[in-house]
Amino acid sequence: MHATKPHSKDKLYYWSRVLQELATRTKYRWRGRRVCIDLFASSGIGQDTITGELSWGSALLALHAIDPFDVYIFGDRAPAKTSALADRVDDTGILAEPAVRIDLDDPDRMRRARVSRDATSPARNASSSPVMPRTQSRS
Repeated sequence: MHATKPHSKDKLYYWSRVLQELATRTKYRWRGRRVCIDLFASSGIGQDTITGELSWGSALLALHAIDPFDVYIFGDRAPAKTSALADRVDDTGILAEPAVRIDLDDPDRMRRARVSRDATSPARNASSSPVMPRTQSRS
């Protein structure tokens, strides 16, 4: 469980409204390509430090969007929280498949990711750096 501050409930309410609006507005035009990413998802359930009230976190709110996304990517830097969240996501029964768990601390996983990146990005090799477009400054 994640300790939350009193303002978190309001913050998550507005976040979920924005998420739902985005999900609804993109459901036809970008069908099959919509991804919801939350890299600070924590464990999925928060507990108010003052009242003790429990609430869903951002990831579980996202899963309950009326117009669901096509792919969800949830993570947290604390592996125990991420594991708890994956269990909770699986327990919802909302997704057709169990959550895929990826350990980014696993050196073999990162090696395979680099190999995959290089195989799918012909313009990039191990010695090149990403190309970032420059914007012209306004004078």
